[in-house]
Amino acid sequence: MAQMRYTEAVATLDADVLVAVASPDRMDVLAEVYEFCTRRGFRAEGEAIRVGAWPVQFVPVFSPEVSQW
Repeated sequence: MAQMRYTEAVATLDADVLVAVASPDRMDVLAEVYEFCTRRGFRAEGEAIRVGAWPVQFVPVFSPEVSQW
């Protein structure tokens, strides 16, 4: 994360979405996001969800300061 913030921009083949997580009291904090996407017909590919032509990775954020980037 720090490298992306402080160095030259790099083209990637996916989109990253920061997801604010209220309490990290379990290991599967993104389970509801993946279930929501699956119910709407988006399929998981490894750690990403395929949305059209793009793999989208959901990144949990536990601190409000991080989500304000």
